[in-house]
Amino acid sequence: MTVFEYLSVFISIIIGLAVANILMGLSRIVGQAGHKTSLAHAAWMYWVLLFLTFFWWFSFDWRLQQIWTFGLFLWVVGYAMLVFVLAMLVTPTSEPVDGDWGEAFFARRRTFFIVAALVTVVDTADAFVKGADNLAGLDVPALLIYQGVGLVLLGVLAFTSHRRLFTGLSILMAVHVTVTVLRFADVFGP
Repeated sequence: MTVFEYLSVFISIIIGLAVANILMGLSRIVGQAGHKTSLAHAAWMYWVLLFLTFFWWFSFDWRLQQIWTFGLFLWVVGYAMLVFVLAMLVTPTSEPVDGDWGEAFFARRRTFFIVAALVTVVDTADAFVKGADNLAGLDVPALLIYQGVGLVLLGVLAFTSHRRLFTGLSILMAVHVTVTVLRFADVFGP
């Protein structure tokens, strides 16, 4: 077994647990009487689920890494753990007392969006950690602007108390992650 294969098994377990948590939360919301959520919460559940899938797909690019250090191993596994925490924050294992997942999410939004901002920063740094060959294939200024705008929106989402703005930006971010995946994952082929 190569180092990458060993690492990919560990990452797959972490991402699999995160995806399972979101799907179990969704089944609780849909399947139990009296449980409800908001459009904003549903958008963020979708965002995290698609982001997890996108991360898992793109972690395959690490197969090209020839030399593995423990630090690099920790970097990749740490990122997987960070997105796992994001999944746990969007759909915690404990159910809200009143059954309203949307209100519970809105109440703890700051923690979620701070972790989402940290994921964005680490994701940006990851482009540089992968080295010069990776950077050569990227439009670095566009990447930095793109991630910077994302950080600003996450900051607004963390601190706004205006529900319509919160819902609108949440839907916008769900559309944004969809477009990003379609654009960068070669969904429809080259």
